[in-house]
Amino acid sequence: MNFTVTWEPDARRESHLIWATAPDPAAVRAAADTAERLLGTDPTGNGQHLTEGLWKVTVPPLAVYYAIDQDQQSVEISNVASIASSP
Repeated sequence: MNFTVTWEPDARRESHLIWATAPDPAAVRAAADTAERLLGTDPTGNGQHLTEGLWKVTVPPLAVYYAIDQDQQSVEISNVASIASSP
């Protein structure tokens, strides 16, 4: 089952800021693309349920927070954060 993935404007801006300031911008872009693909194919199976209505998928160097609308088969990304890599 495919889901439509959209980004809230603030999440998109945060993603661009992380990309612009990252030591490896290509890794940030690849992580965002991978997160979108994972969420588009199986948002519950590829993510972690945090609280009612809030999910998270981690694709280093990003953590992507989102909500799922099963009826509309859509995912809305509400926040994205940079995560530190372990040494």
